[in-house]
Amino acid sequence: MKVILLVFSVFLFTGSLQAQHEPDFIKLIFSQKQNIAIVEPFHPYPKVIFLLTESQTWDCDRFVSKKHPGRHAESRNPYIFSDSLLNQMIPEKDKESLPEFCSNTKSSKLTTTDKKVHLIASANKIKGYVFESTTPILTPDSIYAFIDLYIYYKDKSDASLKNSYYGTVSFVFKQTADQKWALLRKIEDLLL
Repeated sequence: MKVILLVFSVFLFTGSLQAQHEPDFIKLIFSQKQNIAIVEPFHPYPKVIFLLTESQTWDCDRFVSKKHPGRHAESRNPYIFSDSLLNQMIPEKDKESLPEFCSNTKSSKLTTTDKKVHLIASANKIKGYVFESTTPILTPDSIYAFIDLYIYYKDKSDASLKNSYYGTVSFVFKQTADQKWALLRKIEDLLL
């Protein structure tokens, strides 16, 4: 009986320890205004950040160079390593493993401790900016994390989200020696 209780206690302790160390990428993204400065050319910076609670799965072709050899005007989701800096910084073994990691990701509920971000289940009654995030993808060694942030601008509260696409910001974070996450690269793709 004592052994079972001890194992259960260790499980609870380690489970809560892991949960405390999960990075809050949403807070990292919205902590600095310049991370989403793409919103300002045509509309003022949002006073309230509305983020859909359910994350989106990735377009895994983003990590496959044969399908996206470079940035195309007709492609909304170009090959992520067409960015020369990322292509140089991310090891080949990680680039090769990302399509498989990507295909195993699922949509999930987002959480954040950022008080400026309002998680919403639906954008039906929202007017203005609405944000949607992909599920973070980490490299096998958990050194790099990739997140796409989709941005929508709704002129009217009854406008459909699908017809309100504004742009995408791709974020690549790197884990530092002190186990914190730092923004390595930001790639903006504004729909004009």
